[in-house]
Amino acid sequence: MNTLLKHGVYRLRKGDNARKVAELVYGDQNKASVLLQANPEAWIEGDAIQVPNKAGVATQVRYDGQSPAELIRTMFPEQPTHIFMDKFYLWNGGQDELLQMGDLVFLPNR
Repeated sequence: MNTLLKHGVYRLRKGDNARKVAELVYGDQNKASVLLQANPEAWIEGDAIQVPNKAGVATQVRYDGQSPAELIRTMFPEQPTHIFMDKFYLWNGGQDELLQMGDLVFLPNR
C-alpha cells in the first residue's frame, strides 16, 4: 500500500554526509543544516533519514529482494518504470542495496 509523505526518506550510503545528501536531494549543499536539524543522531550507512519538505510516495517492501521495477509499478502504476529508476536508486541506497521485507522505499513527486 502506498503512503503520501510530506517529508521524504533517503537511505544513507557509504560516504554520505549532510552536504553531499543536501546537494543530491535539494540541489543545494547549503541546505545541509536542514537535514542535520531533522536528523541530529549519528548517520550510519543503510539508515533512512528524513528529508524535510520533499513530498512524495512511499511503500513497503513486501519480500526480501523485491525488485525496484516492481516497487515502482506499485507506486506509480500508470507510468513506465524506466523513467523512475535513476531516482529510485538515488533515494533508496543505490543499485547494490538489497531491499529487505519491511524496508520503506520512497520517490519524490518531483
